[in-house]
Amino acid sequence: VSVTWGLGNTALLDRAEDFLSGKLLDVVTTEKVIKEETLAFETEVIVDDSMYSDEIEVIVSGQEGTLNTVYYVTSVNGQQTKEIKADSLLTKLPVKEVIKEGTKPHYSTGTYIWPTDGYISSYYGARKSEVGSRYHCGIDIAAGYCDPVWAADGGVVIFSGWESGYGNLIKIQHDNGDITYYAHNTKNLVKEGDVVAQGQQIAQMGETGIATGIHVHFELRPDGGDPVNPLKYLSEGVLKDLKELL
Repeated sequence: VSVTWGLGNTALLDRAEDFLSGKLLDVVTTEKVIKEETLAFETEVIVDDSMYSDEIEVIVSGQEGTLNTVYYVTSVNGQQTKEIKADSLLTKLPVKEVIKEGTKPHYSTGTYIWPTDGYISSYYGARKSEVGSRYHCGIDIAAGYCDPVWAADGGVVIFSGWESGYGNLIKIQHDNGDITYYAHNTKNLVKEGDVVAQGQQIAQMGETGIATGIHVHFELRPDGGDPVNPLKYLSEGVLKDLKELL
């Protein structure tokens, strides 16, 4: 036997006499419930080969949408037993997320090693010189003829050739925008566009250009700008100071 009162409310009776005695076994209710739900946003990825592979730039921030969904919920003796999804009404459109992701690989370590073994024969800054500029834009590291010159850090060779004063010169641009110079080489071993690793031999030491002895002239230009004292950036090495040799 069942007795219904109101919309969707039913009492199930085991026997007719239970109804007469007022004994109810199961009470079944059905109610309409409106739930606010979220709607996921889509993501569009734009590939940018000018950015590094671990760089991400958010162009448009994604936002979830919302919708109101109608459910009919059935309960027996206060315990939900069934839920039927009915209609949904979109209340807020989701906003698509747009991001840029880089693909350019990293070549640099972010640290600088000494570009050769030897000793510092001339420091950065003002100096008395019989040749060339009176202000020294780098350091000179002296060693033997054709001794190896190494890349202080990995990067891309942006110049390899002859430049007035420098002689045979190599310029390497690193991931952070810094540019390092290696001058007076007897022979350049890399060409423009080559990718080099930290510690890779890039030249043989010499005395080309305006030079008073066999050495490599090493410059460091942060962000490709004005040169700075490389000794503030080079890692500790085994180079001997010229003063220690006198």
